Amino acid sequence: MRIIAYIILFLSSSFVANAASIPSYSYSEIYMYDNQECYNPDDQNFEGDHISDPFKLLNKQIFYFNAMLDTIIFVPANQIYTTLVPKRTRPYVANFMSNIAEPINLINSLLQRDFAQARITFGRFITNSLLGFFGIMDVARGFGLQYKGEDFGQTMAHYGVGSGPYLMVPIMGPSSARDLTGKVADYFMDPFKYALTTKEKEVVNITWILQKRAENDSVIRNIRQSLDPYETAKQMYMQFRKNQINSK
Repeated sequence: MRIIAYIILFLSSSFVANAASIPSYSYSEIYMYDNQECYNPDDQNFEGDHISDPFKLLNKQIFYFNAMLDTIIFVPANQIYTTLVPKRTRPYVANFMSNIAEPINLINSLLQRDFAQARITFGRFITNSLLGFFGIMDVARGFGLQYKGEDFGQTMAHYGVGSGPYLMVPIMGPSSARDLTGKVADYFMDPFKYALTTKEKEVVNITWILQKRAENDSVIRNIRQSLDPYETAKQMYMQFRKNQINSK
């Protein structure tokens, strides 16, 4: 495990120093606007859904604060990252990050009593860890074992817990009361949180943030160019979560 962490450190060594002031979050928590595959702008059914947003004034202030941080920190960091890590290499980074998230996926699948998915997730983790060089290569996909992210927010939704009010969280981006609670739970149930050293976790966290920022660059650009960026981000995030929860 440490060998892989140092590989990531090598890939990101040129910009880790500049990003060291970024608060360290678990790699399982950071997905900002991770919704390219879930967001469908033609989905008219979602537009009529009511989204509880009682903290709208505060949320909007945090949204534009996050946008300012993105411009100052993450846009330059993204440019450095995409220059240092070629496009053909980034899928391997994403594969590794997905692999170390599998224990959380497994725990939440078990909590949801989705034993079929739990077997797939466990099979993916073992296969990719042993045959895919600790997950750098997604060998399991070739055996028909498809990745499926699960988190404690989805687990709570499985048992009927509502999303609660929409929240815009500093740095982390859009969320809800349920999802934010779920992220905290995922953080403490993550076994890698206890297996890695502080330095290794910082390297993994920073690399994960930069990888997700690179993956979602076009989505973030579209949000910023929309007539109402705040509402667009809110609709996209809530639709993403709705689709995740309903894809059972």
